[in-house]
Amino acid sequence: MTDACVVLGIIDPDYFLGGTKKISKEKAINAVQKWIAAPLNISNEEAAALIVDKIEQIGADTLNQLAVERDKNIQDFQLFSFGGGGGLFSGGMARKSGMKKVYTFPFSSVFSAFGLSTADIAHTYQERIDYDFAPSKDVSGFIGAANDKLEQIKL
Repeated sequence: MTDACVVLGIIDPDYFLGGTKKISKEKAINAVQKWIAAPLNISNEEAAALIVDKIEQIGADTLNQLAVERDKNIQDFQLFSFGGGGGLFSGGMARKSGMKKVYTFPFSSVFSAFGLSTADIAHTYQERIDYDFAPSKDVSGFIGAANDKLEQIKL
């Protein structure tokens, strides 16, 4: 994503993170060329634009899905952009989702970091259990294996 933004001139590689970090424009171009442009036989700029378009579309689809799940009309809402790069893609996400208004803030990355640093801590544990679900098999073996695994990872 960052490489695509560098290729398109959206991000200044010499002033990333307020100039505290440099990005190699050459490496960004090479990455887009190798992984997207060459396989699709398109220019680097076209490939970078496809990457940005896809990210915006994923965001728009997610916003629309949330609205549908909550039985809401997406056009009744505004998008509040946050995070270090949120303002780069919020306009496209809003346009593609049908939202009419986007708010961005000069300190949105600070608000995002503050929110994350003050959020409740949660832990998620997961374990994979391999089990053959053949029609002739009794699922009680799976349930027993799952219970055993849960007992092993309990704190």
